[in-house]
Amino acid sequence: MMIEVCCGSFEDGMNAYYGGAKRIELNSALYLGGLSPTVSTLKLLKAKTDLKIICMVRPRGAGFCYDENEFIQMKAEAKDFLENGADGIAFGFLTNDFLVDKEKTSEFVKLIHSYHKEAVFHRAFDCTADLKNAIAELITLHVDRILTSGGEANAIAGKDTIKRLEEHFGSQIEILAGCGINADNALGFKNYTHVKQLHSSCKSYKIDATTSNGKVSYGYYHKYLKTLFCVFLSALLQSFCINVFITPSKLLSSGFTGLAILINKISSLFGFTIPVSLLVLILNIPLGILCFRSIGKKFVFFSILQVILLSIFLNFHYALLFDDLLLNVCFGGFLYGIAISLALRGNASTAGTDFIAL
Repeated sequence: MMIEVCCGSFEDGMNAYYGGAKRIELNSALYLGGLSPTVSTLKLLKAKTDLKIICMVRPRGAGFCYDENEFIQMKAEAKDFLENGADGIAFGFLTNDFLVDKEKTSEFVKLIHSYHKEAVFHRAFDCTADLKNAIAELITLHVDRILTSGGEANAIAGKDTIKRLEEHFGSQIEILAGCGINADNALGFKNYTHVKQLHSSCKSYKIDATTSNGKVSYGYYHKYLKTLFCVFLSALLQSFCINVFITPSKLLSSGFTGLAILINKISSLFGFTIPVSLLVLILNIPLGILCFRSIGKKFVFFSILQVILLSIFLNFHYALLFDDLLLNVCFGGFLYGIAISLALRGNASTAGTDFIAL
């Protein structure tokens, strides 16, 4: 099993080396998804380690549809890296309609292979309109390896797709699974998908007190803010659906929340009532604890946070909007689905049966 460590600096590379890594992907600006590193960083790591180093070539953040000037810059960067010891280049080119840009990709592969190095198509692959067609094209273009999360926000969510890619194409191109892979879920993920290579940043955060003086800040948007926002909005919308559409209409929602509503109704028949908000916690949290290591700490943590927020929001009461059962079913189901998708969009879930599925 090859573990590739994503490194954003000379210090990262040295830490990976001391930790026993054999191959790294060298970048800069990891908070932007990774940009081209400096040649100096590459040369330092090559002088001080025996690491196999794949250099990212990416001139800017955002997407992967590059104009001619950007492409000229990328070719120049790739050539500099290859001439200074890079063992491969990670890159990605797409057209405006989310297809592999075959012309630019072919030119890049030929450049890399002229130095007898590895051509790696990075997670631009996950943005393509059809993963199966995209990987077939990349095989035809003689790309050596793809980095992928299975077309999902993280590799855990995309594990079924990654498993299929490995089964159908693994003998023709190397499949490197990455994004969200960590020490807690790597072994289970590897055993499920049968991939032979994993990619992980293995990161922690370094605090620099001079980042902000209270007036001027050079901090950057933290990715967990997005997760927190999605989890908060998901819980609020889910509670709204339950209190406005589902419970007043004597309906049940799906999963453990529906089970909580059912237990609540049954308990009332025996002269006492267990609040749905309490039952949601009782049913979901123990399962989350059991899944903590197999699914991943961060994913489970934010999923449990969603459940806790849902439990709080369920104590808010709203007026019934419709007397019509069909309207309540339609609106409730539609908004409930949005609530679930918001949690997944934030790299979390609504817990319960989501944990079982994963």
